[in-house]
This record gives sequence, C-alpha cells and structure tokens, in this order.
Amino acid sequence: MTIKIIDILGRLLNIKDKPKELYVLGNYELLNKQNIVAIIGSRDCTEYGRKNATYFAEELAKRDICIISGMAIGVDAFAHIGALENIRENNSSSWRRI
Repeated sequence: MTIKIIDILGRLLNIKDKPKELYVLGNYELLNKQNIVAIIGSRDCTEYGRKNATYFAEELAKRDICIISGMAIGVDAFAHIGALENIRENNSSSWRRI
C-alpha cells in the first residue's frame, strides 16, 4: 500500500484483528467517509433478499451513506444496484484474511 492509501484507510489500523489484505474496486477515498454501511448476504438470495438489499441501499444512499460490500453476486450486487439507482457515490470492497 502507498502512504496515501494507508492515510485514507487509517481507521483500519485501529482494528485489533485487522485484515492483512484489502481489495478495493472503485474510489477508495470513499472509505474515509464517516457514514459507511456494509450490506452483505447470500449469493443465492431470495426475491425478498433482493428487494430488501436494493431498498435499504437506495434509502441509505439518499442520506449520503456510502454502501460497501464483498462484491459477490446476490445480496451484495443488489445493494450496489440500489445505491446506484439513487446515483450516489458507491464503492465496492472485498476483504480477505490471511
């Protein structure tokens, strides 16, 4: 990681069991926003899960809350669809512990 990325993701340095790797697709500077919500769930989600992920992400995005996920199909994908329906800033991140 570059110094700039470490500065932006500085909040992660305070986590006791922090991830060794962090993959980000999109504008990583959004991870420094104060209001961030991760929406994650089943890859094989039901229609109920799809509707709720989309609805909650859209409502949160209307309130300028950044939506992040693990970038998987299913609930994660529908969360980003909901956030994008409101045309707000959106960021995808994937965590992997080693």
